[in-house]
Amino acid sequence: MRKNENIKARKIDYSPEVPVARAETIAALSTPPGIGAVAVVRISGTGAWETGRLIVKEKKLFERLEPRQNALFTIISPESGEPLDSALVVKYRGPASFTGEDVLEVQCHGGAAAPEAVCRAAFAAGARAARAGEFTRRAFLNGKLDLAQAEAVDGLIQARTESGRQLAFSGLHGERLPAAVVGAGGTAAAGGAPDRTACAAVAADSSRARARTGTCAGCTSPSASQ
Repeated sequence: MRKNENIKARKIDYSPEVPVARAETIAALSTPPGIGAVAVVRISGTGAWETGRLIVKEKKLFERLEPRQNALFTIISPESGEPLDSALVVKYRGPASFTGEDVLEVQCHGGAAAPEAVCRAAFAAGARAARAGEFTRRAFLNGKLDLAQAEAVDGLIQARTESGRQLAFSGLHGERLPAAVVGAGGTAAAGGAPDRTACAAVAADSSRARARTGTCAGCTSPSASQ
């Protein structure tokens, strides 16, 4: 980031605001808002599956749905029973999930209205809106990611160049850097320092994306949470 730029990248605060064992159920759009075929609304917490049961019409099918399987459901308002959208729903049982908690992912139609309706239904069923980066923070607090991996998630999301993607992916999986992006100062095999140009690409990717969206680390958009 150049010295004359006033934009400062915000970082995730990984300190727990709510003890993990008693964490509230949270929900948020996990894909960027805008026109598209599919959007994903993520629900996480001890009450995630109960929240899901309340917002689907086919409750018996939902109760029979096994973790990591998906099925097509009619999403409804838990207050009025009004049909809102059709969506694929996937259950994940903690700790075998991104956050380490019970998770529900609702793959609804994209655009503006359908994902917003699904989020409103989840909130009406007892979930609260996730804060920016809160899914990643819970993954960190539950031991699913270490601090370096949590930051690498942000780098991978924000990457706009191939070298940026390679560096972030390597950091996420704790791998040595690909030789193609390691500079003359060292080699991947020797654990040498990465090329400064490649490192600058990662920093530039993240800075540009944050400047455009005003998001913090681990967040895909102002209204989406990672």
